[in-house]
Amino acid sequence: MWIVYVAIPTIIGICAYYLPNSWMLENAASFIVILPVFYLCIALMLFVRKRRTLASTSLLLAVSWLLPLSPIVFNGGQTCEGNKVSVVQYNVYYGNPQLDSFIQYVRTNRPEILILQEVSPSHGEQLKGLTELYPYQFGGQRRVGYPSGQMILSQQPLYGMNSIASRSGHKILKVIWRATTDKDVYLITAHPPSPRTEQLWVERNEVLQDVMREAERSPLDTTLVVGDFNLASTTARFTALMPEFQTEPVVSWPSFLERWLVPFQPIIAIDHLWVRAEDQELLICQREALTHVAGSDHLAIRTYLNL
Repeated sequence: MWIVYVAIPTIIGICAYYLPNSWMLENAASFIVILPVFYLCIALMLFVRKRRTLASTSLLLAVSWLLPLSPIVFNGGQTCEGNKVSVVQYNVYYGNPQLDSFIQYVRTNRPEILILQEVSPSHGEQLKGLTELYPYQFGGQRRVGYPSGQMILSQQPLYGMNSIASRSGHKILKVIWRATTDKDVYLITAHPPSPRTEQLWVERNEVLQDVMREAERSPLDTTLVVGDFNLASTTARFTALMPEFQTEPVVSWPSFLERWLVPFQPIIAIDHLWVRAEDQELLICQREALTHVAGSDHLAIRTYLNL
């Protein structure tokens, strides 16, 4: 019976990772953090019962299932010098009552560009207070609105702004961003739906495929893909997505349990950034989830890019 307790969860975890055609198993793979906790508890019980071989096996499995998990901070071990730029992405959360926390962070730290999701019209009005610092924006204009709840604010020029719709109507934003005085970046942002049902899972996957195609068609040497993709980094689909791009997932969700507003330690990385430059190998210097910015069920993430 103990062998069954030890073996079955690992078999389920492996199936959840390697069977991406099942929406329920792929969602289960998002919560793989449960397995190391489970195996640690089993190991303690087995040590008490003096089943040392099985207890050691459980400890080994607990450590093994920690390896796929993402940190809250990634540091590339290199010093960003020269054309370093700071990108902040944030799922604002439609019900966010504390947007001032984020606005104060932005005023103090002044990242070069803000890439936002779940922006409501009332949030957009608050964000207009940043126009002096961020004169260039996409989203919030009279005839544009907030495509799928998205908004981009930049210190440097944005041009060639456009949006396309997936087959199910979810908007993907495409802009050229003047990241530095001598570097234009092709920026793609999206916020596909959360895969809470099989239909929404299909729609999310359609958006991911469209984003991947747009990234492959990039007209520039440097391409940046950013957004809340509702795709956990512990899934095979994430691993296979845009393998020629650099990415470093960090955990950002959930910062609280939405239904009960109970504080929670983020355990899942779904707010992602991919970057590719044809003439550079090391682009992501650091990514960090900003734990002191409150109000959303996501943490904001700051990324330093070496462009």
